Amino acid sequence: MNCTISGEPIPTVVWWKNGRTQPFVEGVQPDDSRITIFKEGGPIYNNVKSSILRMQIRNARSGDRGFYRCEGKNEANDLLNEQQLQQIWPPYRRDAELLVSFKPLVSFEYPGDYYSWLDNTVNLTCFAEGWPTPDITWWLNGAPVIIDNIYYRKFGLDPLSFLQVKTASPAFFGVYQCLAKNSEGEAFRNIELRQAYPPRHEPNVKEAQRTPTTVMYDIIPTEDPNNLPVIYYNVLYKLTNANWQDAQLYVFSQGGPYILDGLWPETYYKVVMRAVNLAGESEYPSREMELLTERVREPYTPTFIKYEENPVSQYSDRYLVRWKEPGSGGRQINHYQLTYQPIVCNDDVTCDQFEPGLPTMSVLVMAPAASEMLRMLFSGQRYRVEIKARNSVDYSAPDYLYFTTKEGNNPISNYVVPPKLGSGGIAGIIILGMFILFIVVDLLCCVLFNCGVFFFCCAKDCGRNDKEKSIEMEDVKESGLPDERPFASYLSLDKLREISQDEGEINLAADLRERHSDVEPDVIPDREKTPIRAKPSASK
Repeated sequence: MNCTISGEPIPTVVWWKNGRTQPFVEGVQPDDSRITIFKEGGPIYNNVKSSILRMQIRNARSGDRGFYRCEGKNEANDLLNEQQLQQIWPPYRRDAELLVSFKPLVSFEYPGDYYSWLDNTVNLTCFAEGWPTPDITWWLNGAPVIIDNIYYRKFGLDPLSFLQVKTASPAFFGVYQCLAKNSEGEAFRNIELRQAYPPRHEPNVKEAQRTPTTVMYDIIPTEDPNNLPVIYYNVLYKLTNANWQDAQLYVFSQGGPYILDGLWPETYYKVVMRAVNLAGESEYPSREMELLTERVREPYTPTFIKYEENPVSQYSDRYLVRWKEPGSGGRQINHYQLTYQPIVCNDDVTCDQFEPGLPTMSVLVMAPAASEMLRMLFSGQRYRVEIKARNSVDYSAPDYLYFTTKEGNNPISNYVVPPKLGSGGIAGIIILGMFILFIVVDLLCCVLFNCGVFFFCCAKDCGRNDKEKSIEMEDVKESGLPDERPFASYLSLDKLREISQDEGEINLAADLRERHSDVEPDVIPDREKTPIRAKPSASK
């Protein structure tokens, strides 16, 4: 391919190819010795010199196809912007497409084997490269396929072709041939369409683990050559004394885990499995398996997730622990108990000697959480963590984890263990609590039932005061001295009755007249006319 460009000064000419990041260089190309660039002087146009740059490609291949660009450049390019350069005619660059004719090449990127079953539809795919673009036809067992839109349909644009086959009978299975042809030659590829069947063997099932509400199975795949693989298993289970018409269906995905859950504790079941592939369900069920679930129990042991043998926290005062959720034991797990304490490690692999003087921490984590951040840790300290799961029955067996915190300063490092409380202090706290309880009970008895120590003391004080008051009033009357309590004459009648409710029938009018002669006669009631009787008390 020759590129001729004229200009003043004589332009520099380069070749590019679409997809390359660098232009071709003069001479043999370092990355492809088949391509050589030659430079030579060109003719003179209107007293302007030109330059020719020739690209030579030996043994052309299909990969040489594409768009190439010839571009010239001199000092004038730097004086013009891109818009002005685009307006130059003839242009300072030209694009050309290189087409390389070659015979078809059928791609093996798509599958060469397909499976189908009766009354199913399947698509066969064929892709072929070539120039000119090849024409693709389909053949079956050496005979051309007749495209009738009932059993066969062809769609897609060359060089990509799809043949849709409706396998109405076994005659549609066999070896199909994808034939690509153009002026340079032809090529083909065989594509086999095989008939698939439902699994032809019963599944090999073994019981692995049993709990109060679940059962786990191990299913060993059965080899079935020239057939579709198993994609899942249908599981039918029922109570032992029930009919199979009342059985429930459960599905195990291929690859497991194969766990049948939702069972009742201490109950007899019967279980049957069938393998399933794309062609359908197997006609060969597994043997009928009998099952007795376990009784309700405490949870199974939760296990810590350990990422390394001797983990070291990235923090100096906290560490994140994770664990796997265990079997519930037939009752829902309520919470997990985590207990962590500093330990001393000598040269032993396991360190179970607790650090004296340092506290043991405990935390409850509500289910279904499966991780917890342990806080308030000492820096550079070895710890042992214990985890137990709890349901309504009991705690599970524990699992342990050992880790070390990072060296560094943190506030908890200056922790001082508080002194322990002695037996004398405990006894004093108990006595004080009993005394407070006695006071509270006695006050309730005084208010609600008019009994108790407080009621007795109050009643005794109130009786003594009333008696002294009556004696004082008698002394005042006998002496004829004026009453030193002027407010008594202004008490209401109800108040006077309240004061004298335990004295029976009394007459206050004469007494008040004697004490206060300056009060108007019609204000003070006469004794004979207005006797005041005490109102009977309603209290006990």
